[in-house]
Amino acid sequence: MADRAKIADLWADYGAGNDKRDFGLLEACFTEDISFTVHIAGGDTVGPLQPRKDVLEFFRAALGAQTDVRRHVLTNFRYTEDAGDHASVTAYLSLIVTDDGQTVTKSAGGYQTEIVLDGGEWRFRSMILDLDAPF
Repeated sequence: MADRAKIADLWADYGAGNDKRDFGLLEACFTEDISFTVHIAGGDTVGPLQPRKDVLEFFRAALGAQTDVRRHVLTNFRYTEDAGDHASVTAYLSLIVTDDGQTVTKSAGGYQTEIVLDGGEWRFRSMILDLDAPF
């Protein structure tokens, strides 16, 4: 069975990396061969992006353009596969944004991920994000 507490920490690091715009923390969340795709409601798709340097380039561009405060709330973790060295996990995203004194839910969505034990650490090897609205 995968170490679910460490996988929960991985999700927390991913959310914090986004919120703090901490690219070192984000990089540590992904395997070198990560595949990352975002489907945005309305038909726009980004990716699949691969390898990790291309995924991080996407995050740098997206997060670098943002001037607001964001909070990625990640919940409802479901393990659809759970083995000793890998797991398939789905989760929900609620993206809360504060800008100019106003706090709103900017978007929501769902993640489909493959998480693997890589160099002794749990990391995302595959991530698909389906967003209900643009971010």
